[in-house]
Amino acid sequence: AIARRFAAEGFRLALCGRNTEKLEAVCASLPQGTEALLLPGDVNDAGYQDACLAAVQARFGGLDVLVNCAGMAQSDAFEDITPARFDEIMTLNCRTPFFLCQKALPLLRQSQAASILNIASVTAHKGYVRQAAYAASKHAMAGFTKTLAAEVYEQGIRVHLISPGGVFTDMAKVSRPDLTDEEQEINNEIEKENVEMSEVLTKIAETIFEDIFVSKKYQFQTFGGRYSYPFNQIRSEEH
Repeated sequence: AIARRFAAEGFRLALCGRNTEKLEAVCASLPQGTEALLLPGDVNDAGYQDACLAAVQARFGGLDVLVNCAGMAQSDAFEDITPARFDEIMTLNCRTPFFLCQKALPLLRQSQAASILNIASVTAHKGYVRQAAYAASKHAMAGFTKTLAAEVYEQGIRVHLISPGGVFTDMAKVSRPDLTDEEQEINNEIEKENVEMSEVLTKIAETIFEDIFVSKKYQFQTFGGRYSYPFNQIRSEEH
């Protein structure tokens, strides 16, 4: 949904990820005439990260917006999490976006409307049973995002942390295997978060566009599930 929203605004897109079939499906769903560069590969690989940024520079001449939305969930008792499992989650959910942000800064500094969008989770602000490693990774993302925002704001780069509440995606099924489809639907209704992921991400994209094209004074952090719903009700902090 974020890709489609950016495409609708006339952005040229670089779509990165390990699943070529899914990347092609996203590309096929974009508005006719959208210029999209497909870059399949492992986002955890430093060489792949460098190659993606080089390809963006070569194809488009620069970078305006970086979106970090790759991630993985887990459902493990605290004492059952192995070092390997912990490292796997921390790498994809925190280390990879951390260094992608770092590597993208030289390109973003050349943009007149530079933004970084890091997709976190309500788990970045709360703790949930059997999600200790996931919560640690999202808390870490929240921490470095806030620090990065403070460091690069005066350089004209806005950094956003988006923390959606619970949405019953394939990843949510991993973190909450105890919930049946029916139970999850009931839970969503109670939480008033029974929305399609596309609607959630569209709200996210709209928030970013408001910042990029309307406000130059504010840095936005949007916390679905922590603050009031819907997502267009946001907390603004003058920087």
